[in-house]
Amino acid sequence: MFLNGDGEMVHVLVGGPEANGLIEAGKLALNPDKNLLSVIKEWNTGKRDHDFVVKYFKTLKEAYLNDQASADFLSFFNKENDKDKTSKSTFELIKIVGAAPFSPLLDYVEASRSKYYKSVGKQEIDSFISKIYLTYLESLSIYGARKEFDAAMKKFKLKKYPYTDEYEMYCNVYFAYTAKNDIKAYMERGTEFLAKYGRNNDAYTLGLTSLLGNYTGRPNEGAAGIVWMENLLKRNPDPSYLDFYFYILWRNYQVDKALAVGNQIRENDIKNDRPTKSIDEQIEMVKGIKAKASASQKSKS
Repeated sequence: MFLNGDGEMVHVLVGGPEANGLIEAGKLALNPDKNLLSVIKEWNTGKRDHDFVVKYFKTLKEAYLNDQASADFLSFFNKENDKDKTSKSTFELIKIVGAAPFSPLLDYVEASRSKYYKSVGKQEIDSFISKIYLTYLESLSIYGARKEFDAAMKKFKLKKYPYTDEYEMYCNVYFAYTAKNDIKAYMERGTEFLAKYGRNNDAYTLGLTSLLGNYTGRPNEGAAGIVWMENLLKRNPDPSYLDFYFYILWRNYQVDKALAVGNQIRENDIKNDRPTKSIDEQIEMVKGIKAKASASQKSKS
């Protein structure tokens, strides 16, 4: 938090940037036309042209002032007429601020889908709604909140979306581990789910693989995740998916494969003019794992 001499918070930086990032944030905090405090003051004076409203809510979200963003947006939204509420420009604001599942705002979007279809497009609206519910239900299952999940699923089923059974089956994969710490059941359920619904959404494979990597840490303990990722990469060789493949490989102590994938990630970073510091550190870490395993084998022999 950047404070002025009166103790007012003039700007906020979230995360852990390196030196240059912190310096740039400091420069922004010193700019009275661009820092957080100046944007909030403009909002409080009643400025509401579209470009500024977009800037205002983006600034609040970037500062993680989510409660203020939600409250101010609802106040703004409720003053709009139905035509403006269902316009493409207002929907862009909804995407910035976010809409919680089972909230009045999302209820309105769902009830007005036909109008949003005309202004925004059916695919985008349907995708927006479905992702909100999937993210929410997934988070409850990942954290093992069974009672809350069951209550939410009961309400969700009343909406009669075609993907209800799909979401329930997906979340029940997570509960195999969060309820009983059963890695074997998690992999069995995951494999069954991905065989049935995996092609509908690549994020299913990425999510299940990532969590499986967290749950495992012994040679080939979570080998199903490697198969999941290899199947995904066969049908969609998206370079961004290599990070997940790299992770599940070294978590299962398949270090030679992991190093090959790590070097591929590094080459992609260089090709796209991205920093390689992170992958370089990870590669060295995997090399360390390999060296320790080799030393252990020698001592046993």
